[in-house]
Amino acid sequence: MQSVSQRCAGMLVALVLAGTTAQALAWTPKFPAPPRCTVGRLGDSMTFNGIDMEIRQLRCPGSVEDILEFYRQRWPKGTEKEPGYTTSDELTPWQILTRVEHEHLMTVQVTAEGRDLVVGYLAMSKLPDPDDLPAIGRGFPALHDSVVYNDIESEDPGKKGRTLQLSNDKSKESNVIFYRNWYKDRGWTVLMDKPLGDRMHTFTFKNGAESVNLVVVQGEGKAVITAQVVNEGWW
Repeated sequence: MQSVSQRCAGMLVALVLAGTTAQALAWTPKFPAPPRCTVGRLGDSMTFNGIDMEIRQLRCPGSVEDILEFYRQRWPKGTEKEPGYTTSDELTPWQILTRVEHEHLMTVQVTAEGRDLVVGYLAMSKLPDPDDLPAIGRGFPALHDSVVYNDIESEDPGKKGRTLQLSNDKSKESNVIFYRNWYKDRGWTVLMDKPLGDRMHTFTFKNGAESVNLVVVQGEGKAVITAQVVNEGWW
């Protein structure tokens, strides 16, 4: 369902509970990449759980420690009460540094790939208003009492994508019947409707330029649904 880059980006944005508009990102603090690094954008724009973010991919020669030390030198340590940055290595094998500056959150996530090569991501977003947090999963069909965990949207020239992960306490079979009927009743073409063993079922639906890939997995006492929506007619 997801590429390696999407899965890695998902791990990153799951750590970044912040957001702003694309226009506001133009007035963010300086967040350069270390020297000799190659930097690329992860799509034209990305929204995680209703929050707009700027995410850049990173490829650098050297070691993970070299990259982390670049930011440690750039960002003051601060005090115990107000640290200049925080570190984490709990998301193995990733090393993570985060810093809050002028109401913006900056996150560095890096890991070694082979010898003398570091890959990772730089993410920046504005701290959210706790009284005005966005709703997630809006517009996507789901059985009653489903919980949406991730709702990631991205935009590239000619293509708009959305990946959702959700679960509910219904059976796999109940979810399979629900999604089969929901899309068929609305005139979508069924390109795939296939069980994958006893615990998994996969669908592909299409309606004009829009397609939906769905995987329903039976867990312990719940069903987990992963959906990828792609609209190739968006300009």
